[in-house]
Amino acid sequence: MKIKRHDTVLMASILIAGAGLLSFLLYPMRFFGRTPFNTRRLSFWLSSLDFSFFNFHRPLLYHYIEVFFYILLLLGAVLYMLNAKEIRLIRFIFSIIFINNLMGLMVGVGSRILWMQGSHWRIRYDLIEMVPGFVINGGFIFISWYILDLLKKQKIISTETIGSGTSAVISPEESTIGARLLHHGLDNLICVLALSKISFLLIERVNYINKYIGLYPIFVVLVIFMRIFYYLLFEHLFHSTPAKFLTESRVCNEKGGEASFRQIFIRTLIRFVPFEPWSFIFRGDWHDKWSKTFVYKEKE
Repeated sequence: MKIKRHDTVLMASILIAGAGLLSFLLYPMRFFGRTPFNTRRLSFWLSSLDFSFFNFHRPLLYHYIEVFFYILLLLGAVLYMLNAKEIRLIRFIFSIIFINNLMGLMVGVGSRILWMQGSHWRIRYDLIEMVPGFVINGGFIFISWYILDLLKKQKIISTETIGSGTSAVISPEESTIGARLLHHGLDNLICVLALSKISFLLIERVNYINKYIGLYPIFVVLVIFMRIFYYLLFEHLFHSTPAKFLTESRVCNEKGGEASFRQIFIRTLIRFVPFEPWSFIFRGDWHDKWSKTFVYKEKE
């Protein structure tokens, strides 16, 4: 079966990766006063990824991480152009763009609402100044969602034949232990990166938090919130996560159909059971078994 190549996917991948690399070239000039204000602002608006919360003392360092992802997106576009079936890298990078901009929008709005300071007119000016950034965040969120949803329709669940002859049974093919290990490690890493962006929101109020609440309770609440938000968001919208996009895996019900929101919610809560993350090693897969969900392989 011939897979149709979507020109929209290819064009979006090339344009977003190219704009991001251009943003990287413009960014250093902000520190040396070589460009006008509008050009410096443009370097922010061109970038679909923002890891600036990583390092404040060496501002160029985190841009290398962004460049790495843009190069991966370009590579994904080339592979997709050569073979329309090869969409793993594109899906992975667009899922990173999706969560990064969603968290950026939440942090941006939250910081303005929670900690507005100054006169009424100053607050209004700050909000108006932030609007273009919010619109751009929203645009990248929509584009990445659209691409991921479009490419999801290109895949179906892979099946395998168990047994032979008249006793042969065709059933969905489950993801391997190695793939599940990658899901666990990579998804947790991406979740931590997203959590770091929320933590950035608290930096200016550390003393206040320490005095009245304490950092540890806040950190625990953030970890719980972020893990629930991350898995509910991806597994409900796309029935997959960034790491599962790389291994072409999908969360399904017993029959290979889409898991319900209730199943996804139960599955997410079970992740907090002690030692649950390692249950897959013995094929226990508690968050699969107790929620009656499965992680199956995809195919074209």
